[in-house]
Amino acid sequence: MLNHIEVMKALQEQVTKLFVPLDDELTIARHAWNQLVSDQNLQIKLTNARTQLMVPRWTDTIDAKFPVVEGPSAYHVIGIDGSQIYPDRHYSASCALINTGIVSLHYGAQSRAHVASKPTVLIPAEIEQLPFTPDLINARRQEFELAAAESIESFGVKLNSDEETLFLFDGSLIFWHLQAYDEKMCAHFLTRYNQLLMHLFEQKKACAWFISLPKSKELVNLVRLKLCNFNTDVCESFHAIDHLVDAHIASFFLPNNHRSIVFEHRSKIIAHYHEQVRPYFFYVHTENEIARVELPAWLAGDEKKVSRIAHMIFDQMHKGYGYPVSLAEAHEQAVVKGPDREFFYHLLAKCSNDAGHSLSISQKSAKKRRMNV
Repeated sequence: MLNHIEVMKALQEQVTKLFVPLDDELTIARHAWNQLVSDQNLQIKLTNARTQLMVPRWTDTIDAKFPVVEGPSAYHVIGIDGSQIYPDRHYSASCALINTGIVSLHYGAQSRAHVASKPTVLIPAEIEQLPFTPDLINARRQEFELAAAESIESFGVKLNSDEETLFLFDGSLIFWHLQAYDEKMCAHFLTRYNQLLMHLFEQKKACAWFISLPKSKELVNLVRLKLCNFNTDVCESFHAIDHLVDAHIASFFLPNNHRSIVFEHRSKIIAHYHEQVRPYFFYVHTENEIARVELPAWLAGDEKKVSRIAHMIFDQMHKGYGYPVSLAEAHEQAVVKGPDREFFYHLLAKCSNDAGHSLSISQKSAKKRRMNV
């Protein structure tokens, strides 16, 4: 049982660390940012900078902003999300479940909606060379989400070549999670993700990744470099803005209902992407927040496509009261709740009995299910 009084005491002890005043950091960052944007030699200084900080690349004026203007109201957006039940070591039968949810929303003269979900049961034998762990299930879930866009017809969605369609994913196009995996698993999924992304490119399926409340620090790193005179090897000044994120920097120049220029992401992991699908990003400012949108290179290089994608996402955020309605509904289709988990294991036990086997459960788990005093 959670002791509410003790929780309150514990939180109170951490308040000063959880909620750090940002006024001083914002003042420092704003001053340095204003100097950056007026520096005619900024690109040269970045090229010669001595640093390990990850900074983006861009070709337009760094603080340029574009209004998210009204576009054609008719379009088709497909939100895709996934959820999972991890392998439970307390059961003798080791298996997992990934549920992929989609929502297809058509806007225009004949507006309509279609929702669907597809569960997949995974067992260790399917990928014998990789450990059957939660990390594996997470990686497979992202694979299934990309695969859903490639084979969206299997979810009952019909694509019309005359209809403007956007596939929208929740999260990042940058596969950060793979960096924590061992070399074998990382290589396996990088290959698979690249194949799926290239299929989307070849099929010319427009796609974007939406990140709410982003924690990225690529613009912050530019400010850090300015504070250190572009040499972080001999300077600790970049710690002066440790609590800021890119959304803070974007707020300096990005008004409501506007988007930023498109930046090229440049972490080491992009070396594993095919050129056409390398990640780019921009920020969009709505009434509720500054969100980050990521998209592949083949779309990022087309200004008309970027503007249209920004409009569709902005419209989705408006319809969803701050968060894209297509992603919110896709999450509802995908999410595996407590009763769903109980149903899954009940069905697993039934299948075990029907097959003439008994599904064993650890005494620890059994005890939790029948707690008594």
